[in-house]
Amino acid sequence: MASLEHTKRATAIHNPLGVFSYSPNYDLEGLIVNQAGSATSYRNASQLQKKLDNSVYLYKGRSYGVGSSVGLTDQQMNSDLVLGYRYLETGYVTTVSCIHNETSGWKLDPTKRLYSSSGAFPYCYLVSGRLVNGMSELYAACSLGSPDGIFALTGSQNPKSSANAYAITTGNGYAAFNNIQCTVDFEPANFVIAVNRTNSTIEVIPQDDSNPATVAEDIDPTQSLIRITMRMPTSFSQHHACDIYTSLVGNTFQSNVQSTISTFDAAASTTWNQSQTLRSVEDTITSMLDNTLLAFSSAQLMIANDTKPANVTVSLSAVRIGKSVYIYIVAGMNFAILLLCVVESIRTRNWTGLSPFDYANIKDVIVSTSKGGPFIAEEATKLREGTKDASEVGQIRVQCEGRGEDIKLVGVDVENDEEKGSRNPFRRRNKGLVGATELKPLTIDDPLE
Repeated sequence: MASLEHTKRATAIHNPLGVFSYSPNYDLEGLIVNQAGSATSYRNASQLQKKLDNSVYLYKGRSYGVGSSVGLTDQQMNSDLVLGYRYLETGYVTTVSCIHNETSGWKLDPTKRLYSSSGAFPYCYLVSGRLVNGMSELYAACSLGSPDGIFALTGSQNPKSSANAYAITTGNGYAAFNNIQCTVDFEPANFVIAVNRTNSTIEVIPQDDSNPATVAEDIDPTQSLIRITMRMPTSFSQHHACDIYTSLVGNTFQSNVQSTISTFDAAASTTWNQSQTLRSVEDTITSMLDNTLLAFSSAQLMIANDTKPANVTVSLSAVRIGKSVYIYIVAGMNFAILLLCVVESIRTRNWTGLSPFDYANIKDVIVSTSKGGPFIAEEATKLREGTKDASEVGQIRVQCEGRGEDIKLVGVDVENDEEKGSRNPFRRRNKGLVGATELKPLTIDDPLE
């Protein structure tokens, strides 16, 4: 006979983050059974299922019983810059395989009434038998007037062989599920938990453990976790074995069959076939087991505060302006300009000995924009060497010939102390130089030689 750990109510806590309990068959039964009623994804798309706590996160596809810390102990990720994160976690890949077996040992015998009753009082029957893993089970199931509304599921692990099995027997109201037997495998596996904080989803991705160096370790070598997890669907069924007219657990399996039919044939609404029924039962039991493992994991986290650090890869929001090709072009141009500045700095010895030309000084601007050639600017440069007095530029004298557009710059010089009062202060310079604009010469008494 299987042990009855599931009958002992364990510790539970209630807080703003949710209900956390080591007895999910009591405190989380409604959530687990309700989600199992829509376990089969529509047209094989990724099913969205809410976490069992009060966080806003949804599982995209199966939870596999991992990822419990998301939304509960990841406060360090609560930043507007964090778009999502990924980390590794170890758990179990649960695989359920079901068949229909008319010779199933788990039976409801309508002739074996536990006591006689009449009127509004229910009839109770003994449900008993042996599972394919060799374990014997029994419990009472009741219904009002007849056994048609009975749905009895049982499952356990054989502690000697570690074989896991389920069996279902029913009244006429759930005849499609009668004599179904299932085996269950719990395979240790590593998972990538991919959290998307933008749309509050969690995607659990099993990893390939074909490499011996990355084979997952069993998180519970004693098998206690698997043994208790296997008993949870049995407990759900026992809690509702005496529903008056219908079975809540039976209705859950029936609801998921309808989802399975829609998945494979949207036109079919009432026709069930054996393959659809078996697929539905597999998905329903798998959902119950995944959520049971998740409930235990959450309880271990929130009640026992049993945590361990994990390496996390974080995705942060960033801004990129323009396309990559233009970004690279602009970056290259900026680098070329910067390199040119460095080269010029080396060539000019950090720009030492340059002209004291001042862009903000109007006299320097006039001198630099003269179209008569470089002579005025050269004289200004010589005059300014060694001094910062811009008024010295006013000593420059120029001599022009012609009128209008034919005016020519024929001489330029600077009056110094020795030349003051001289009658011939100019030196001849490039008499054939032509200017494009009219220059205003100083008043000179004698022409150039």
